[in-house]
Amino acid sequence: MQASQNALKGSALLGAALAMSACGSNSSLGDQPTITGQISGWNRGTGFTLQAQVGDAMKPAASAGLSGPLATAPIDAMGNFSITLPGSAALAPYLAPQHTDPSQPLPGCTTNNLQVNPQDIMTRALWLYAVSGTTQLFLKQSAQTTIVAYIYVDRDFNETGNAACPITVNGMVQGQVQENFNLHFGTGWNSEAVDLSSLTGPYTYTSNMIPADAKWTAQ
Repeated sequence: MQASQNALKGSALLGAALAMSACGSNSSLGDQPTITGQISGWNRGTGFTLQAQVGDAMKPAASAGLSGPLATAPIDAMGNFSITLPGSAALAPYLAPQHTDPSQPLPGCTTNNLQVNPQDIMTRALWLYAVSGTTQLFLKQSAQTTIVAYIYVDRDFNETGNAACPITVNGMVQGQVQENFNLHFGTGWNSEAVDLSSLTGPYTYTSNMIPADAKWTAQ
């Protein structure tokens, strides 16, 4: 199963993450980590609340017919925030099964030394929004071509190796995207970074490697 249907990877295009230092182990932040940051260029004053939702790679839980938010926190006039993410008990009704079998890639995809352990997990991706009344702004953290994300997994998870999959636009194959994986997640919330240097890749997915210059933005 490749990035086009894998919440661990696709969510990196849409999620947000906390800067972490590389230490050679898994990237687990624990069951209820607290994220503290400042939204770059914030000029909307007070009155906004940060909301944490969970979902898949393409839509948050609320858009998928699930309820939310699961956690909230204030945003001050300078864009500062601090929010504690929901733990396993709160997340249990929202977790979705994911099966990743390197021997059965998606149609048109090829793999090279792709190793996944275990092949079955329960997972969700984090979505953060700044909300005031009917105004809802999506928050993300990025640095140049790198976008970062939070992923929750119900058990330790490792994925390494390479893959190549077709890029399809309006039903027509427009080339291939190269993907490199170096993910080592621990049970609980994890940080992930994806380098999107170009449309055709290679896309590099890495745990515990969040750029120090990554900034939060609201869109």
